[in-house]
Amino acid sequence: MDRPLTGEEAFALQTHLHRFKGHTCPVCGTKTWITAGLSSLTYRDDEPTVSFRTFNTYRVGPPERTIPVVVLVCGTCFYVRQFAWQAILNVIQQGYANVIADAETTKR
Repeated sequence: MDRPLTGEEAFALQTHLHRFKGHTCPVCGTKTWITAGLSSLTYRDDEPTVSFRTFNTYRVGPPERTIPVVVLVCGTCFYVRQFAWQAILNVIQQGYANVIADAETTKR
């Protein structure tokens, strides 16, 4: 991982995930998740695939673009799930009160 989440970032992630009912692992069905940290996915315009960033690979060609992601790992089977980090931050910047109120509405 590039780095772990700060306390404030962990709170932002929890606030975001609170909006959704049952964040269940699609493999084993449990709801225990471990936050692995922040990383980046890389892609190039000339390649159709997205991959985790590698730090010691030199590539020739178009520049790589990155998508910051927060990585969660299932605490039971270790399935990996990724969320677009900048999109979460954008939602959080709209205000925690709006996000939490929306989560309460979703629960009903």
